[in-house]
Amino acid sequence: MKILTLILLSILVIPTLASSRTWTSDIGTKIEAEFTSFQNGTVELRASDGRKIELAIGRLSIKDQQYIKDFTGSNFKPKINSNSVNSNLDAYPTELKIGSFMNGIGGIIFILSYIVLLIKAFSEGFLWGIGSFIIPFFVLFFVYSYWQEAKKPFVVCAIAVVMNIVGTTLIMMNPPVT
Repeated sequence: MKILTLILLSILVIPTLASSRTWTSDIGTKIEAEFTSFQNGTVELRASDGRKIELAIGRLSIKDQQYIKDFTGSNFKPKINSNSVNSNLDAYPTELKIGSFMNGIGGIIFILSYIVLLIKAFSEGFLWGIGSFIIPFFVLFFVYSYWQEAKKPFVVCAIAVVMNIVGTTLIMMNPPVT
């Protein structure tokens, strides 16, 4: 009777220890596999078709890393790969964040100040307005001709261009990892 109980328990318990589950990679790929081992930062899984899959722990989602940590009793800190879709803004260098911010703000300031320049050009004459709107660099002729009226929005446009140049330089110095 004890042997029968032991056999029944092993039939019920062993499959739950090595049961198959859906694993998610750091880039969102999913696979049905069972966990086989974790050693030296490498996870080994056995896919439902029998393939052996070995990958670095950082290539799994945070949730799956936590599962392995809890299951094995390891003391590593789950971390996300900087290339992953699950990563957050903290994975990017500060210069990249500042550059993106400067480009965004510089672009908004440029558009708004250029609209003010166009309004001033239209107020001086329909042809000045249309010319500044349609013909590239025609607005520079307007600024030269009506410096007192166009000085403030032109200077703001120039500052916005400088912000965009600095922002783009910061971004190009720290390209995102692909």
